[in-house]
Amino acid sequence: MDGRVRAFLVLMPFVSALACADKGGAHDTGLPTDGGANDSFDLDGDGYDAQSAGGTDCDDLDPDVHPGAVEEWYDGVDQDCNGGSDFDADLDGHESDSFGGTDCDDMQFYAGPDALEICGDGDDQDCDAQVDEPPCGWPTSVATGLWHELEKPFLGTALAADCDLAGTGQLAVMVSAPGIPGVWSEDHDDWTGTQEGGVFTASDGSGLFPKEGLTVTRSKSRAAFGTGLDCQGDLDGDGYRDLAISAFDDGDETRRPGRTVVMLGPLEGALDAVVVDYEWVGEHESDEFLLENIGAALRVKDVTGDDIADLIVGVGDSYSPWGEADTWTVEASSSVVFRGPFFEPTYRGWVGHDVVHLGGDLQGEMAIGDLDGDGVNDVVRNYPPGDHALSRCGVVYSGEDIAAASSGDVLDTESGAVAVLHCPGEAWQADYVWKLRADQDLDLDGHLDLFLAHNRGWSAFQGGVTTWAGDVAETSDLEASFCATGYGLRDVDFSRDGDDDLTWAVSLDGSPDCPSYTGTTFRGRVAVFEQWTWSAMSFDDASTWLAWDEDAWGLDPLKLGSREVAFSHEGDDGLRLWFADPTWTQDGVTWGRLSVFELDALR
Repeated sequence: MDGRVRAFLVLMPFVSALACADKGGAHDTGLPTDGGANDSFDLDGDGYDAQSAGGTDCDDLDPDVHPGAVEEWYDGVDQDCNGGSDFDADLDGHESDSFGGTDCDDMQFYAGPDALEICGDGDDQDCDAQVDEPPCGWPTSVATGLWHELEKPFLGTALAADCDLAGTGQLAVMVSAPGIPGVWSEDHDDWTGTQEGGVFTASDGSGLFPKEGLTVTRSKSRAAFGTGLDCQGDLDGDGYRDLAISAFDDGDETRRPGRTVVMLGPLEGALDAVVVDYEWVGEHESDEFLLENIGAALRVKDVTGDDIADLIVGVGDSYSPWGEADTWTVEASSSVVFRGPFFEPTYRGWVGHDVVHLGGDLQGEMAIGDLDGDGVNDVVRNYPPGDHALSRCGVVYSGEDIAAASSGDVLDTESGAVAVLHCPGEAWQADYVWKLRADQDLDLDGHLDLFLAHNRGWSAFQGGVTTWAGDVAETSDLEASFCATGYGLRDVDFSRDGDDDLTWAVSLDGSPDCPSYTGTTFRGRVAVFEQWTWSAMSFDDASTWLAWDEDAWGLDPLKLGSREVAFSHEGDDGLRLWFADPTWTQDGVTWGRLSVFELDALR
């Protein structure tokens, strides 16, 4: 698998049918058989050898019982030989209460003792003899706004809240829809059939999903323009925030160098990202080297302590020269820090720019914050364990080291890391870190804390307690079964009001209560919390939930995941919570969905 495919799977995962597959299925046992009823290993002649002879047939005297047979529920017979209960027809792990179990609706997967109660529908999903009791999940049918368009594929791939790119003081929410790749035409020396990707204003305070407002599209869009998005930094020090957008899979049919563009504020109106202030393309002028999948992660924030934002770009799995093409190369599947300020307009490429390279393994996510308390922001990167310690899941690079490095220096995990983070579980369990946050003082003790959302739940690290050097273990954690989907917690966001009350939310792309359920993606949810403790927390601590439902879309809710989540303050009704599923596919088109809730109205 090449680098662009790996990065695409990390950032924009499609619906997976791998979750908890049925254990049945015919297979060749390697035992002798003549395929007939007289075969001593297949007495009933159904084509499956007996389990006692090393086969898979759990009743070799009944031809209607074998792997793949039609299951007849509640007759006490395991017709398909999968070993499951014959009194659990919806496969939610709980037997029907009509046969001594605890499931009050054995025909509905999302009804049972572990199910989420849905607010306002009059049904008892969690089988506790109560209806609509808190904390229940508010469905998207009561959302303030819902947005989806076939013309905006992968809508919701990236969210950027509280943007003031016009410099007017009015906050806005920006959302990306990366588009669909076109086909390179040798005859026309151009792209044909390309679906335009871009970044659009989802809310500007005057209304939701405005037709006017800032839009940034790329008229010659390649694949995935808009995979990364940030609006929170001032790269040139002029007092206006700037916009950075990445397209990690940008290129032609043979070369995918990827690109990151910077558009300096103030920004208004409809803009074409072909004309930008800065652009970094993963190519070398010699045309002999190619850096693929740049922009797998993207941040605009000061990491050198000079009060000028820097551009930190995550890179996919590939190689590129850092220095002269004929001298040396380093593995570039990590991050690059473009140190500000950015002065010269229309700057293209990395040659001659003030850069520091953060070496390591495949980069998919990063966070910025002053974790060691020295007044300079540090960079936290996910660090898939691979051949390293089983639970290694992240690494912290000191901002002071980044500031002191010479241009072109490579800081690896030995020389440039102040801490190696360890998450719970085996290597595969910590392999997918989907989101990192290092900009919140969760416990108000004066130190920023670190939060990692991964496919096993979350791991949190308390600032000011550790030295942030060497191996660091989590201080608070949540481990939950996510049906081995590999997704789990996909995103997290935090908000504090004027009274320092913390509200935070995590999105789940795979339910914590789901048992074996063959061939489906699980209904996405968002858990909202109103407190923080350093003890091990659970989803029972959530104050409320948000959940996709079929009523809002007329669609099967099992097809809806949940990935991006963000709080915003641009509305007139207090705190808003956004969440998106960019990977929902219909009729061969992946078009995504975006929803927004007025959170105060749901409390």
